Amino acid sequence: MNKIIYLYIYLNIYIMEYHQDNMFSNFPHSIGSSIEQVTPTYDQITIQAPDRNKTHGKKTKRLIVDSRERDMELYTDPSQYVLNLETEYRDVISVELSQANIPNSFYNIYHEEDKNGRLYANNLIHLHMTTQDKGDLSKIFELPPGKYTDINMLETQLQTLFTSEINIHVSPYLQFNPVSINPLTNKLEITLVPDSNEFLKVTSLYFEWINPNTCPTLNPNVKEKKEYPKHSIAPILGFNKKNAGQFQGFISGTNGSKNITGYLTDFINDLPKCSDDYPKILISDNTTTYTVEVERIVSKNQLVLKSPFSGNSFSNTFFFPQMIVSPNVVEIECDKYIIMDIRELHRLKSNTDSIEDRFAVIPIDYSQCSTKMNIAHIPTQREIKYFNPPFGCLSKMRIAFYRYNGDPLFFNGVNHLLDFNITALNQAGKYNNINSGTINN
Repeated sequence: MNKIIYLYIYLNIYIMEYHQDNMFSNFPHSIGSSIEQVTPTYDQITIQAPDRNKTHGKKTKRLIVDSRERDMELYTDPSQYVLNLETEYRDVISVELSQANIPNSFYNIYHEEDKNGRLYANNLIHLHMTTQDKGDLSKIFELPPGKYTDINMLETQLQTLFTSEINIHVSPYLQFNPVSINPLTNKLEITLVPDSNEFLKVTSLYFEWINPNTCPTLNPNVKEKKEYPKHSIAPILGFNKKNAGQFQGFISGTNGSKNITGYLTDFINDLPKCSDDYPKILISDNTTTYTVEVERIVSKNQLVLKSPFSGNSFSNTFFFPQMIVSPNVVEIECDKYIIMDIRELHRLKSNTDSIEDRFAVIPIDYSQCSTKMNIAHIPTQREIKYFNPPFGCLSKMRIAFYRYNGDPLFFNGVNHLLDFNITALNQAGKYNNINSGTINN
């Protein structure tokens, strides 16, 4: 019995010791065998920079400018106006003109005045004429302003102007007839038909394609640069830097001589530089007027006639061109492009003053009623202004349109549409005072 009891106690003690060995680990001896050893890298022990602040990113907004939204009382024509933006764009880094629809409603022969009374006109023709009996008969004539679409329309208006107004004014001394545009050369030809008696009283006669009251005169007797002002009609009619009939002067020589020496003139520059097609000239002596042909030019103040002068002594008499021919072809579509100026977005550089510091130059599409521009069709030349540093606050745009010569371009009340992409920084306010006092002010 005692043996059985001892055996039971032994078994219990053995079982308890067995369970204690499984319930407790052999720490700390077991830790090295259960954890994987890893060699640290440079990235793991270096403190990394934080991610870039997303508030410094870019955002692009689309701005549609409709000229109908301008102040109509202050800006009657959409060719020049100030547009106050409803939203202020801060920290602007670029402004791009992505699309535009601009009307071709402007005139190529025009007459306009600005608010200060300054004249912008290319429809003025100034006839300079003096006579012995009535003195100065000079007068300004106006070609009707409008959109001349073809040469025939211009020729008709010129013929009407000369026959209905100019010829009445110069009568009875002479008549200008015909006035036409040569269909082969496209050059303007004005034929002078003198009166056999009254024309002898004319002492000076030529055209200026400008208003002498508001522009520098092109009188050949005045020593100044002979250039037409911006608003001259001369380029359209084929004239350039010269008056029509400017080579008038005095005759000196001997009766029957072939040589004529000019005074107050320069034959080489005033007559066409050709060998066998010199214009005819009108020579008046004391009794009548003769039409003579030029054979050749000897020097800057001497020419030779094809036949001897058969009149009386022609000392101190005048001579004039028998036909006035424009040196260049008539060019109705003289405006090749529109100059868009936005004062806040100056970006262009040019040797032409009218383009310097403007925003964009837009070629004119004469075949359509409006000129359309889209950056999708002009991928190599985008009209975009970049700002570095960013432009602080864009709150208005001062928009104006000009001709190639710097004259204001008038749309005659027809409105246009401009589409801009304005890109700015997300974090507004950091550069808000950078450009203060420069462009907006």
